[in-house]
Amino acid sequence: MSFTELLEERKVLLEKEIASLRRERKYPDGSLIIKYRGGRTSFYHTTKKDGKSIQKYLPKSNHELLSCMVKKRYQKIMLKADAVELSAIQEFQKAYQRRMCESDQRFVENSEVQSILSEQRRGNKAKSPAIREKVMRWSKESYKKSNKKEEHLTVPTGQGLWVRSKSEALIVSALRKYQIPFRYECALDVIYKDDFFTAYPDFTIMDPFTGKIYYWEHCGLMGDEGYEEDLQRKLQYYPENQIYPFQNLIMTYEDKEHPLSYEEIEATIRFWFVV
Repeated sequence: MSFTELLEERKVLLEKEIASLRRERKYPDGSLIIKYRGGRTSFYHTTKKDGKSIQKYLPKSNHELLSCMVKKRYQKIMLKADAVELSAIQEFQKAYQRRMCESDQRFVENSEVQSILSEQRRGNKAKSPAIREKVMRWSKESYKKSNKKEEHLTVPTGQGLWVRSKSEALIVSALRKYQIPFRYECALDVIYKDDFFTAYPDFTIMDPFTGKIYYWEHCGLMGDEGYEEDLQRKLQYYPENQIYPFQNLIMTYEDKEHPLSYEEIEATIRFWFVV
């Protein structure tokens, strides 16, 4: 999959997310104000009456109202963030099309050109015993796995590994085919807003040519409102931990009408790890 195709895929996803966030939802009137004092967080519910703003302390014991207001504000912020990213991608695409002539684009995305580059890279790998040793050691190390909803690990992939969906099983199969070492739902210590916790990316991958670590999140239930909200929460801590899309974060998507194909998976792997 070419860089321009990845950008287009990301743009389509953002458009879907924005449409989902704009769906009319019933939230309480007013807005949520957060104040930070001495490491503590306080919530206030602001409403208007007779043209005047009324601000009331919102205790955490009022869980239902607090939950609704947090969700309302979070949705507004995510809508703004998605809109900013979508605008940036559209501007980049315009600049790319202006400055990259058609022949340059065709050359870069040509399959035979990619094959030649792939062979060169394979040769570079053969000349790096240090990286080869690093990759081999990493692939044999034990690691902490997620124990969340283990009953959902229902799809076997061989070698004792069970995953949560057929699409993830296809990803496992393709990674093995291309001899890309990976860890499934491996623990990752992250920091978000000064809090430390453990996350579990779908796949943690080591590039066999460079030894660099990548993370692959497969978003398999797009179109499901609850799933998309959970996904947004899951992904929000990545930038603070120097994990960025198109740099070291791989993302694939599917919904009921557009399942992820094995061809798409192979194209993704070739783009990131073969060429």
